[in-house]
This record gives sequence, structure tokens and C-alpha cells, in this order.
Amino acid sequence: MPLTVKQQQAQGLRLGGYFALFVAALSSINWLLIVHDDYVMEHQWPAASGTVYSATERTREVIPPSIRSPHYEVYWLEFMMILDLPLDRCPGTVMDLDGQQRCTGEARTPAERSSNAAEQWSVRHPRGSKVVVHYDTQSDRMVLGGESIFNVYPWRKIATTLIIALVGAIMVVFGRNWATALGDVVDVK
Repeated sequence: MPLTVKQQQAQGLRLGGYFALFVAALSSINWLLIVHDDYVMEHQWPAASGTVYSATERTREVIPPSIRSPHYEVYWLEFMMILDLPLDRCPGTVMDLDGQQRCTGEARTPAERSSNAAEQWSVRHPRGSKVVVHYDTQSDRMVLGGESIFNVYPWRKIATTLIIALVGAIMVVFGRNWATALGDVVDVK
């Protein structure tokens, strides 16, 4: 028996909801990997104390894949730190600073869409301040440790995923309730 127009609309609403849930699941992959990487850095990489020697703001233009989306700038800071490690265990570069051979390293902050947000890192870590640095023994990558999750997690992406998932769930529930009210008990899976 063919479906009525209302039943087709209810079924379409459910299908649209399932599609939105699928998109939310796919969009969560990126930020889940970022959260996982941060967890690994904080809990499995060795840590060293150090002193901020300098901070340099960097910027680049991001060109989205869609030609309709406007280009935008992202900002980050690159911190150069003097690490409190013996020279033979230096994970960074040994440099001559102030007449002494010192172990140095460079850590890059997450990219921000706002220059002010990027500058907040230098406010939290001014020149001469003590920092904890986590470093990867397999590469030369270093990150500042002890940062709040509010500063390192991609909250914009997380919020977008949650909104898409919420809209999808509402569409599925509303579509099912509508189909039940119309007497359509066949569900699309």
C-alpha cells in the first residue's frame, strides 16, 4: 500500500534526522582526535620544567574548500623556552644563550580565530615565567603543559557537532511520533 503524503513527510523527516546524526558522528572524529592527542601529551609524554625566553605571534590565512565561505586568519604563538634538562637529554636544540650552552625548545599554541585569544597565551605565560613542557621523544614536538581544557580543546567544533546531533535526534523523534500518530508503524533504518 502506498504511503500518504503525510507518511512520506514523516519518513523523510526521520531519514533527514538519521543523516544529521551521521554527519554529527563524522564531524566528531576530528575533535575526538584532538582531545585524544591532548590526553596522550599530558599523560604519556615526559615533562620538563622550563622558562619562557620569548613568544612570537604567527598568523596565516585559511582558505576554506567552499568558494562561498570567506577566507579568515588564524593566530598562534610560538614560545621559545629554556628547558631545565641536561644537554645530553635535550629534546630540542642546544643553543648559546647569554654565554652558556642551554637546552631550548619551541612549543606552538593551538590556532585561534582571534588575535586577542592568541595573545592570552602570552598573558598567561609572560617572558621569564616558569612553565611545564611536555615533549615527544620520537619527534621534536613540544607543548605547554598544565593548560585548562578550555584553552586547548576545539570548543567551536564540539558545539557544532552537539547542535547537529541534537537537531538530528529531534527530527528522528518527531518523525517517529508523527508516523505513529498517522498509523505508520514501519520504521526506516
